[in-house]
Amino acid sequence: MDLDLGTALHDAARASASTLPDLEPAPVMRRIRRRRAARTAGGSVVGLAAAGAVAVGTLQLVEDRTVQPAPAPPATSLATPVPDDAPWRVVTPTGDLGCGLPVPAFEDPPGDADLHLEPAADHTTVVAGERLTLDTVLVNGGERDLDATNPSGVRVWFAQDGTVVGTWAPPGGPAPDVRLPAGARVSQPLAGVPITCSTDGAAAAALAPGAYDVYLSVALTLADGDALEVAGGPLGLVVTGGAPATAPPSTDPHPAAEDLVLSPAGLGPLAVGRPPATNPGAAMIEWDPDLCADSGGSPGRWVPAGYAPEVRDGEPRPLFHVAADDRQVSRIDVLSATVRTAEGVGVGTTVDELRAAYPALEGPLEGPQSRVWWLTGPSGTLVLETQGAEGGLQPEGTPESVVLMRVHAAGTEAAYPTASSDDVAGGCL
Repeated sequence: MDLDLGTALHDAARASASTLPDLEPAPVMRRIRRRRAARTAGGSVVGLAAAGAVAVGTLQLVEDRTVQPAPAPPATSLATPVPDDAPWRVVTPTGDLGCGLPVPAFEDPPGDADLHLEPAADHTTVVAGERLTLDTVLVNGGERDLDATNPSGVRVWFAQDGTVVGTWAPPGGPAPDVRLPAGARVSQPLAGVPITCSTDGAAAAALAPGAYDVYLSVALTLADGDALEVAGGPLGLVVTGGAPATAPPSTDPHPAAEDLVLSPAGLGPLAVGRPPATNPGAAMIEWDPDLCADSGGSPGRWVPAGYAPEVRDGEPRPLFHVAADDRQVSRIDVLSATVRTAEGVGVGTTVDELRAAYPALEGPLEGPQSRVWWLTGPSGTLVLETQGAEGGLQPEGTPESVVLMRVHAAGTEAAYPTASSDDVAGGCL
């Protein structure tokens, strides 16, 4: 008679399987692992469990085997839920973590059921004075949901020989509320320029080339008002040589107009981020108590001192504009073609020349009347806006070129358009 081999094998397998007891699948427990070695080990356990399942299936389908599968392990009871008012287990510094201080030891509860920060990589590199991007992960390895506010953002600290020697600009700012379910992880990319810790009011400088340890911390306020400081690290960082263009050192507190150099640090010796009274370029500006008195706003502005106005658009205009208060010079605007950067860039430079001069230039941001480009330094940001002949903004045939330059102190908003508007540093409106 004809024999259907497929049907025969199928029937044989069914008959063999019916003589074996039913198997209960072994429970597979999966946990979030903080350390890579632990995550690797966890993956190996899962791999072995999967291989075991395949082997058991094979035993049931081979009809001439007499070995019986091992009985399933007894079921375990569920863990007791953690009360909502129980203290959180947190990886946290045992002392203050901040500029000029020794790096404290971290309190690290055993196991993985805790809150902690972890870098997404073990090490990274950055050129001195350039922006560093870090991918960080906040991990809730506990058994209850986290609901907290994050008033100050993630702080970043750079240490050498066990002492914090740097942070970054801009500093951590307010961040969204944190709602993290039990066992979940949330990634947050961070970006800033590594700078030295500022001491005695001195302007911060780019972190010098060398090897550093990076530590992370974030302050959380729970719904019941309790405060937690969650920490992580270290991450290895190597800072290499090179930095964005800055003004050459100047011993002249009041350079001539044609000798002024604009950079992310300021205009010549007039430095952003420094108070007017103690600024290296204090001689370049003076207080005019009557300026803007007729505008309806508060009177008094800082203005250029000892620099003759230039005629632009048929009217005398200041060589530069300043926004400042008692704490710092926060912004300097230059609309004059006289002032240039160290690379020779200024009003009238074409966009192609601009991009060639600064390969690390960021942007453009498209504004209603201009395109915005910027170069970030350790203590400030140099912003350049360009316009072309489109829409009649410039004479017909004019290539897209720089129409104004600004410098903003670190930690202040910079990348936004102001061309063809009344938004000018120290303006009355």
